[in-house]
Amino acid sequence: MPPKKSPKPDPRTLAEAARVCACFNFRKASRAVTQLFDNTLQPGGLRSTQFVILVAVSVEGTARLPELARRAEATRLLGDPRFELDAGAPQRVHAALLALIERDAASFGARAARIVEAHGDLRPEHICLNSPPVIYDRLEFNRAFRLLDPAEELSYLAMECELLGAPAVGARVFEVYVAHSGDDPPASVRHGYMAYRACLRARLAARHILDRPREDWGRWLAEARRYLDAAERHCQAVNPPTAR
Repeated sequence: MPPKKSPKPDPRTLAEAARVCACFNFRKASRAVTQLFDNTLQPGGLRSTQFVILVAVSVEGTARLPELARRAEATRLLGDPRFELDAGAPQRVHAALLALIERDAASFGARAARIVEAHGDLRPEHICLNSPPVIYDRLEFNRAFRLLDPAEELSYLAMECELLGAPAVGARVFEVYVAHSGDDPPASVRHGYMAYRACLRARLAARHILDRPREDWGRWLAEARRYLDAAERHCQAVNPPTAR
């Protein structure tokens, strides 16, 4: 006799299996934590896998691979002497962000549970205040860039509103989010996200400089300086400079 076919599980059974399956949930959490660290380390041109290598090298006290001695991409690009930017700013921001993550690791680690598929590039120019409001121009080319902590996305929006001279707008949006979600991340997380996003925008401005003739550099140099200043300002908000 031919073997009996196993009954096909119903959707409710499958959903319950996904909910309680330890393997599935550990893999999901691992992806979320990896994405969080990748996003946080990106201003320094690092990924979480590279960060682990650097920690191991630090413990061993020596680096065998020549590439481990090279500067991070953001530091190299923004430190290009042709740009006449503050070459030390990227290093200061990078060091401040790493110090912040180390000091407040629990708060940043807790954000992994909040990661959702978001917009990816939520700036004021991507919001049309119709009734209801319309948000457009989502990052479509890479889903990984849309997997974000909502606090990061809204901190980014708040930082952009601040640079446009309307800090109250971003603050009010965050207040509404907290009221509706019950999620109120500490100031260290918000300022850390703002500094990270500002540094990323500075690097993008520097990339635009390289794509254009010298006579067109003015606008993008001014933008790179503006974002670097914002990155340092938000780092200092949670890492006050030591008195000399």
